[in-house]
Amino acid sequence: MNIFEWFGRLIGINKPKHKLSKYTYFDDPTCKGYGVVNYWHTLRVKDQADLVAQYGVNAYHIEFFGWVGSRRSLDVVKPKYKELLSECRKRRVVLFVSIFNDNSHLSKYDNTPWKPSLEYLNEALNAIIDAGSEGVIVQPVCETKTTLGLRFETLAKVKLDKEGFRTCYNRDSRPRSVRAGWDYAAYHPFTTTEKVPATVVCVTDTGLLLNKLGGFDKFDANRVTEYGTRVLKGWNCPLILYGLLHKEVDEEAIKALGAIK
Repeated sequence: MNIFEWFGRLIGINKPKHKLSKYTYFDDPTCKGYGVVNYWHTLRVKDQADLVAQYGVNAYHIEFFGWVGSRRSLDVVKPKYKELLSECRKRRVVLFVSIFNDNSHLSKYDNTPWKPSLEYLNEALNAIIDAGSEGVIVQPVCETKTTLGLRFETLAKVKLDKEGFRTCYNRDSRPRSVRAGWDYAAYHPFTTTEKVPATVVCVTDTGLLLNKLGGFDKFDANRVTEYGTRVLKGWNCPLILYGLLHKEVDEEAIKALGAIK
């Protein structure tokens, strides 16, 4: 924290409008999250953190680099990540960060195929570690399946454990339980009726499910209420709304999610 940030906090300039009472992680089945996962670094980070806190949503989800036509260099992403994390911490919002999406070599959803070096991914990992573990859950690799993904997942897990980070496992997209040594596992269902095991966190990261919930660039608030109630209250597991092509924060979806008690 520099002298200007310190003075701003002292006189209340940087005090957030909304703040949760505590961090709520995935081991709490009432945990609810949302994210402008790929275009997050194109938006004002304060707005993203503040809206989820305003409506009582516990977590914010991002893909570190972005990938659906929004991928940015480390020079752009690293300072944005630190800024977003700072705003989330002020509000006790958990930042759920996925570092590398193992589908990045594919061209689906207008993605530009991308296969970074292990060294490049490690540089991103180090930036996340340097920013600290408070209020952070790290998913080293999303949908792990390639040789590169497996290598980075192994490397990242060792370094993250050493630094005391909470980690989330997502190998092959649909693990039905938490693998030994990991804190959490993320499960990507295909349909609104596919029951998610209570031991994992439900992340709406499949095209079929997103279409059922309103589409790729915006959720339908009524469908969020219906599905969120099923997951959180019926199946007793956390829920993360994955805003695949969202280019602005979906306030109505966040409001609907936050209203589920």
